Amino acid sequence: MMEYHAMSIFQYYCYMAGGCREMGYIPICPTGDRCKILHYGGQSAPNDKQTRDGDLCLFDMGAEYHCYLTDITTTFPVNGRFTETQATIYNVVLDTVHAVVNKIRPGFTWREARIVCYRKLLSRLVQEGLLSGSVDEMYDAKLHRVFMPHGIGHFIGGDVHDVGGNASVWCWSDTEVKDIDWYDPDLEWCPLQKNMVLTIEPGCYFNHVLIDPALKRP
Repeated sequence: MMEYHAMSIFQYYCYMAGGCREMGYIPICPTGDRCKILHYGGQSAPNDKQTRDGDLCLFDMGAEYHCYLTDITTTFPVNGRFTETQATIYNVVLDTVHAVVNKIRPGFTWREARIVCYRKLLSRLVQEGLLSGSVDEMYDAKLHRVFMPHGIGHFIGGDVHDVGGNASVWCWSDTEVKDIDWYDPDLEWCPLQKNMVLTIEPGCYFNHVLIDPALKRP
C-alpha cells in the first residue's frame, strides 16, 4: 500500500460516513523514516512512499464540516504490532500527552503547558534509559528541542491553526521572546478559558539532522 492509498481511505470515510466533502488541510501521511519530516505530504512530498512491514504510520489528518475543522494525529504500526522499541517511544509520548491534559484548566497559560510537556518528555526519556542526567539541566539546555522540534498544539475551529488569544497580554520583552521555545503569540501568555478548543500533540523524533549536531555540543 502507498501512503496516498491510506490518505484516500480517510478521505472516502469522512465523506461516506460523515458527509465531510472537504479536508481541513492536506493530509499528512508519512510512514517509516519520513515520520520525522514535519508537515510532510504537501505538494513537494505528496504522500508517495510505499508502506513497509515494521514501519510506523504517523497520520495527521482532519475533515471539515460546516466550516469547522478537525486536526487528529495518531501513530500506529503498519503491520498492527509495535516492536518493543516502538511501543516504548509511543508510551513516552502518550504519557506526555496525559501529563499536559491533566494539568490544563481555565487560567492555565500555554507557556505553563509547554513547560509541563517538555519536562515530562525529558523525564520519561530518562526513565527509559535513553537520556541520563538532570532533567532541570536538560530543560535549561533546551535538549527537548532535539527530540520535539515543534510546539505542543494550537487553537482549532474555523481554521486548522485558528486565531485566538488576547493581545493585551502580549507584554514580553525582547529578551523574553528569545528565551521562549516555539512560542505562539496567540497563545503564549493567554490564560486558557472554558470552551476554548486546542490540540495537544507532543511528539518524539530521532532525527540525525538534529541529534548529530547536539552530540557535538555536550
